[in-house]
Amino acid sequence: MAEPEIDVARDRNPWLAMLKVQMDMGQSLLSGLASFLPESSGATRAEPSIGEFWSSPNSIFRELTTMRVRKFAGPTRADEGKEARALIVAPFALHAASIADFAPGHSLVEALAHRLEIFVTDWRSATCERKFDSIDSLLGDLNIAVDDIGAGRPLALIGLCQGGWLAAMYGARFPEKVSCVTLAGAPIDIAAERSAISDLCAATPLAYVDELIRLGGGLLKGGHVKVIWPFSEPTPVVMESVLQGGSKGPSERDALQQRFLAWYNSYVDLPGAYYRQTYQWIFRENRLARGQFQALGVTIDLKRLACPLFLLGSTDDEIVGLGQLMATEALVGAAPAHIEKHQVSGPHLSLFMGRRTLAQTWPLVGEFIERAEPGCSTHR
Repeated sequence: MAEPEIDVARDRNPWLAMLKVQMDMGQSLLSGLASFLPESSGATRAEPSIGEFWSSPNSIFRELTTMRVRKFAGPTRADEGKEARALIVAPFALHAASIADFAPGHSLVEALAHRLEIFVTDWRSATCERKFDSIDSLLGDLNIAVDDIGAGRPLALIGLCQGGWLAAMYGARFPEKVSCVTLAGAPIDIAAERSAISDLCAATPLAYVDELIRLGGGLLKGGHVKVIWPFSEPTPVVMESVLQGGSKGPSERDALQQRFLAWYNSYVDLPGAYYRQTYQWIFRENRLARGQFQALGVTIDLKRLACPLFLLGSTDDEIVGLGQLMATEALVGAAPAHIEKHQVSGPHLSLFMGRRTLAQTWPLVGEFIERAEPGCSTHR
C-alpha cells in the first residue's frame, strides 16, 4: 500500500511537518527513533491497585486475560435482578479505563448508576507474554463478559472512543447478544472526515510502527507513545475545558487538575500485534467501514448491527472527527427511527469526564438503554 502524500502547507501541523521530513529521510527515521527511545529491558510495570483512579465503589466481576471486568453498585429496586445492565467498553489505548469513572461529578459510571447496573472493561496493561494478543483476543474476552453479565439476555454496550469500534464490531458479530449500542466519540468511518488520529496514522510509515514495537520487546510501550504523541501535556485552561468546571474553589480545582494530570500521565502498554492491527486495519485501511474486517472467523458486516443506536459526539473533538462517528448511521442496519444522534461542545475527553456533558447528556443515554431493554416495545 503506497504511503499517502502529506501536504505540509495545508496541514500546518508542526508534528506532521516534522514527520514528513523524517519520512523523506527514509531509513534515518528508524535509527533516529532508537536514539531517544530506550531499549526494552523486558521488565514490566506493576498494574495499578484496585482503587487507583477509580472513583465509585466497585468489585471485580471477572478476571480475564485481557481485562478485569469491574462491577459497580446499581439502583436498588424491589424487583432486584431485573434492572437494566450496561457494559462500558473503555478504550484500550494510551490511558487507563478509569476514564469512565474519573472523579465525583466527572464520572460516567456515576451519571448512569442511578438507572443502570454498570460494568466496565478494565483492560490490563500488556506484559511480554501477551505481545501476540490481537483484536480477536479482546473480542473473545468481551464475548465472555457479555455472556456472564447478560446471563441469557441481550446486553447494552457503551463504547467510548476506540472502545466504540470494538463495541460496534462485537454487536455486528453477535447481534443476538446486544440490546442496544451507544457510541461516544468513536472513530467508525475513518474516511468520512479527517482527524488528529487518522492524520497521524496516515502519515506514519508501517516501518516506524514496527520499530516502536521492536523497541518495546513486542509491545507498544506507553512511555514510548507518550514521547512521540503530538499533543502536549494539558495546561490548566485545557483541563478546565475537559472537566467543564464544577470546582467550589481554587484549592478544589487544583486538586482535581492534579488528579487529572496523574491519570493522564499514567499509561498502559499495548500488545504489539493488537496495536499493529488497529493502526493498519482500522485507521489506515478503514476495513470496518468498508466491510472488510475479519473478526472471530467472519467478515464483519455492520448492517447486522440492527439494534437501537445512540451516537454522541462533540463538534470540538480534536481527536476523533465528528463525521467519523456520525457516518455510522449509513453503515448499520438499524432503522433511522431507532438511531438517536446528539452533538455537544467540548474537547474529546469532556465527552467522558466533563461535568456539563455528564449531567445534561448522558442521562439521555440511560433513558435510551432502559427503553431498549428486551420486552420493551419502544424501539421494536
